[in-house]
This record gives sequence, C-alpha cells and structure tokens, in this order.
Amino acid sequence: MNKISSNQFVVGDFVKVTKIVGDQIHKLKTVIILPCSLHDLAQAQKNHFYNQVDIYLTDGMPLVWYLSIKNKKPIDRIYGPNLMKFILKKNKNKNPISVFLGANQNTLSRLRKIIPKKPGNSFLLLKKSDTAKKEQQILDQIIKVQPNILWIGIGSPKQVELAARLKPKLKNTTIFCVGAAFDFIGGIKKQAPRWIQRSGLEWLFRLITEPQRLSGRYLVIIPKYILSIIIKKIFRKI
Repeated sequence: MNKISSNQFVVGDFVKVTKIVGDQIHKLKTVIILPCSLHDLAQAQKNHFYNQVDIYLTDGMPLVWYLSIKNKKPIDRIYGPNLMKFILKKNKNKNPISVFLGANQNTLSRLRKIIPKKPGNSFLLLKKSDTAKKEQQILDQIIKVQPNILWIGIGSPKQVELAARLKPKLKNTTIFCVGAAFDFIGGIKKQAPRWIQRSGLEWLFRLITEPQRLSGRYLVIIPKYILSIIIKKIFRKI
C-alpha cells in the first residue's frame, strides 16, 4: 500500500514555495509536482503512480491545517490555479517551451486566448473516450517536443498516471499536475469565494456546483479515507 509522507511536502509561505518550485524549471532533471488534496492522499493508497511524484504541495486546506500543526508554524495553501498563474506570469518574458494537456476542447480554446503566444507552445486534447492507441499518440507528441514545462489539467488520479508514464521519457521537463486549474483560469468553472476557500468548505461549494461529477469523491472516497485513518489510530491505542 502506498502512502504519502509529510516529509514529501514542500511547505512554507507562498513566496518561498513558489521560488523552490520555479527553480526546478531550470534544472537538468524531470520532476513531477502535484498540488495535493485529500482525494490524492486517498488515491495514493491504491495507485503506484503516485510514487513517481517528486514534490507535493499543500493544495487542500485540511493538509494546510495538519502540516501547520506538525511543523509548529503557519504555512500557506498552494492552490493549483494560483500556482499556475504565478509560474506563467514569472515566465512571461522568458522562452520555456510549454505544453498544456487538457480534457476539454472548450477549456483549451479559452486558455489559448489568455496565455501569451510563444514559439513551441502547444495545446493538446486528451478526452476520456480516447482509445489507448490515441492516448499513446498524444504522449508521443509530448515526448517528441521535450517541453520545459508540461501542464496536465485532467484531474487525479489520471493526470498523475500520465505524468508518471512520461517522466522517464522526458529529459528536462517540470510536470505540473494541476487538475481543474485549466477550467478555473479559463473561466469555464466558477471558483469558490475566498472566504469559502479559507474556511475549508470549498469542497462543499464544488459539490453543489458539480454534484454528478464530484459526489463520489466528496461523499464516498474522501470520507472512507478519513474513516480508515481514524480506525487505524484507534487500533494502535488498543
């Protein structure tokens, strides 16, 4: 059974963490960076692809609270959409080759209009209905390009699986798994107000706005994961 340990997280204030993350782009090494949520922690228990993630960030507020207590100091939430906007802005006048891999054509079209055009940048579509052969063709395109930055906005655990499969084939690529960040930045989906985000109730906001897609995640997978942790702690004390 896989388990993500707290020492795999890069934590601190937003400026410190984004500097560490940003520095990875210029190193001669391919790394996978994942803004992590409770859903990812639950998925990691049964999905070996999470072993390939190099840097975990505190995307979910429960993780922020837990690691703040564990580290005995306040830490910031490294929210996927905010991280993506920061990195894009930081590299605005530089020329890293970036690939954006998403699951929705409308979302990618919106991103094309928002993100400054640069030589070598590409926007690739990978739909859930695509065959394994089509999926591999798209991954082969990315391998051929060898981008400096790869943004995968498909959602976990699929985005982690794709990143892990690509990692050994890419020589110097920083792979960001940013889930719904494409939709939020592109204005396809509405973000929760800041006070809801800070309160830790963003999950409820998202559940209300996307009940069909997210009910399994928030009403089954995450509660089941939390319950398993509680049960394990109880039995340790017996």
